[in-house]
Amino acid sequence: MTKASQAAAAPVYRANEDSRPDASRLASAQRAVVGLTEILEDSVDLLGATLREEGTRLPGLLIRPAAGIVSAAVGAGFLTASAALLFRDLFGGWPWSFLTIGAFYVLLGVVVWKSGRARQ
Repeated sequence: MTKASQAAAAPVYRANEDSRPDASRLASAQRAVVGLTEILEDSVDLLGATLREEGTRLPGLLIRPAAGIVSAAVGAGFLTASAALLFRDLFGGWPWSFLTIGAFYVLLGVVVWKSGRARQ
């Protein structure tokens, strides 16, 4: 390095100047860092509280619909079995009773499918 480049690279302080940064700028920077840290901590606390609240609601949101679906399926199974027994006595055999119940479910599926397409 030449003497000229060394002089340009190194900061030059006069004898009466202080080499430390200005105290007001340092205090301002500290306040900014503290403020950002507090904002970050508050955000993390808020996120944690939100997750805890949603975590307590999640089992209820999952269990109630599942219980409704299971009870509807069990009820449909009992209704189907009792209808099969009833139709067996009316028609005189199992094949006609299962054919009648199957036709009912196909018709019900078509009605539900058509009503869902009509809403779109």
